Amino acid sequence: MKKIIPLFIACAILVGCEKENTPIQQQNKILLLRIDYLTYQFEGAFEQTLSSPFAPFDSLPISNVFQSPGDFGNLKLFYQPNNELIFDGDIVWNGWGPINYPTSFSPPANYSHTGLSLSLPDSSRFQNVFPQWHYPKLPLDSIWMNIGDLAIVKEYNASPKNIGFLLYTPSVGVGDPAQWDWFLVFNQLD
Repeated sequence: MKKIIPLFIACAILVGCEKENTPIQQQNKILLLRIDYLTYQFEGAFEQTLSSPFAPFDSLPISNVFQSPGDFGNLKLFYQPNNELIFDGDIVWNGWGPINYPTSFSPPANYSHTGLSLSLPDSSRFQNVFPQWHYPKLPLDSIWMNIGDLAIVKEYNASPKNIGFLLYTPSVGVGDPAQWDWFLVFNQLD
């Protein structure tokens, strides 16, 4: 009987330990960096946790819906397969359209710098998430010079996923490039 009681206690401890060792479920996250079109200055960021599963391939599973601006247009980006909205911006002919989603971006002061800039990734890692517009030459060097030392960029750049890019022009026709922004889209499993 004396041997059964310690054996019972040992089993109870082992069963109790199994409950504490449940794995933490990882989250699929995206990061949108907003960069001024003319100066390439980092203007802010938006981070979003997604319900869509993390895609096991290099390319970003992003689709878009584009309404060409006759007078008013729109661009929406969705993360697949759950069709999750990650960007929604209006485009106005001879005017200016707002960004509807995300509704706000965290300011640059909220992001720490590492003091050491990461090397610019190979151009093959950059993916146009709005292929309806073609860019003759991307200013990747100029953009990266202003974001390459951000700790959050270092964190997200460790992911093997491509880095999405988009030039958002809320004004077209006689548009004002001072209102335009580059966006970089990073994706990671956290």
